[in-house]
Amino acid sequence: MRDPASIREVKLLVNLMVVQNQIEKIVTATAPWQPSPDLLKNIQNNAAAVLLSSKIRTYKGVTATNIIIEILKQHRFDLPAGIEHNPADLSKVIGATQEALTLRRSKFKKLKMPPKADQLSIFQLTTLFVDGTRCSVNVPVCARVALMRKVYLKEPRQKFWDAVDENLAKIRKRVDGDSKQIIRAFRHILNADHNSHGVKDYTLDDETVDGFQQQVDDMIDANLVDAASTA
Repeated sequence: MRDPASIREVKLLVNLMVVQNQIEKIVTATAPWQPSPDLLKNIQNNAAAVLLSSKIRTYKGVTATNIIIEILKQHRFDLPAGIEHNPADLSKVIGATQEALTLRRSKFKKLKMPPKADQLSIFQLTTLFVDGTRCSVNVPVCARVALMRKVYLKEPRQKFWDAVDENLAKIRKRVDGDSKQIIRAFRHILNADHNSHGVKDYTLDDETVDGFQQQVDDMIDANLVDAASTA
């Protein structure tokens, strides 16, 4: 005999509650999302490339972090779908990015501290900078490292990165933001470093960056354009 409608409704409600309880158990048992090792490695690689880019305007602040987040969003790198709409998980990615940048800045600064570090040629010093990264030694990267060494010899303490940012701002202001003049200014800094440090047993003639660095440089350029257009 078929149950009355009221009984069927009660049974349906009970079954729905059972299913809901099972779903809640599954959700509860699922571990919170964490950045994967592959994602963290890509963050670290991009942190190095951003900080060695000839396009970066500031080393401190949110600029470098925002650029890396945009790179991750574009290439995904093991990012979960829809993470942009999940503040809790996105904050973990941002935190990992900030940590990677902090560690890389610290490592770069420490490379200038060992005894006789100022006696290394710019080629030798830049080789240490790119060690363990996907970056390579070339003129634009060497020029940035030369600026860091120049600043470090004047301001080796806590305000080092602030001083680097101030120097970058002064260069842009002095040439009114002209990209060709900025390149010339860095070439002058690089030549001065070449003449002041280490043995001149190398030749720097590679004016181009590798494909990986170029992708990062292009992303920085794109973000600068976007920032200018929305300012």
